[in-house]
Amino acid sequence: MQQCEFPLAAPSANLSGRPSPTTASHVQKTLGGRITAILDGGPTSVGIESTVLDLRPEQPRILRHGGISASSIEQVIGSLNKLESPADAASPGLRHHHYQPIGIKIELLVAESISDLWDSDSGIACWPELVSKLGTRNAPLWVMPDTAAEYAAALYKTLYQIEESGVGKVLVELPPETGEWAAILDRLRRAASSEG
Repeated sequence: MQQCEFPLAAPSANLSGRPSPTTASHVQKTLGGRITAILDGGPTSVGIESTVLDLRPEQPRILRHGGISASSIEQVIGSLNKLESPADAASPGLRHHHYQPIGIKIELLVAESISDLWDSDSGIACWPELVSKLGTRNAPLWVMPDTAAEYAAALYKTLYQIEESGVGKVLVELPPETGEWAAILDRLRRAASSEG
């Protein structure tokens, strides 16, 4: 692929609605038996998918937030249309119900709510600061990176680990509502959605 002298696009290596694979083992888990080979180039460095832009209108807009932030794009092409994306799924990954681990309920909560609601029947995915406040409990725990770039790289791997844990519900600490976290918030909200 590195010797290819033109842009190369390929279909996703995951089933619709499932977390995107970031390792060859994730591809094997979701597509094993449906494909004849898997090229293993190691884990992805970005984790979440690409940012998708609609460049047709006079002022471009983001259809799907991804690995390149809106502020980085604006530095290159100027200001983006901040209006919401169209209601129809104009880009992959825009359905409400997407990126969900099978059989796991994901709840997005602020740290204080997690402290109150965490019990042995629930797993938790949070930042190190909250872990130190919660203390030791007999329940699955995923400590998430505290930078947007590292969190994005770890997100789908964590969703696959959550799925394999067998826990029925995971309380996820809500990331900040800032531009660099937009893609992560989008993926977490879709993973937590119960809408079809």
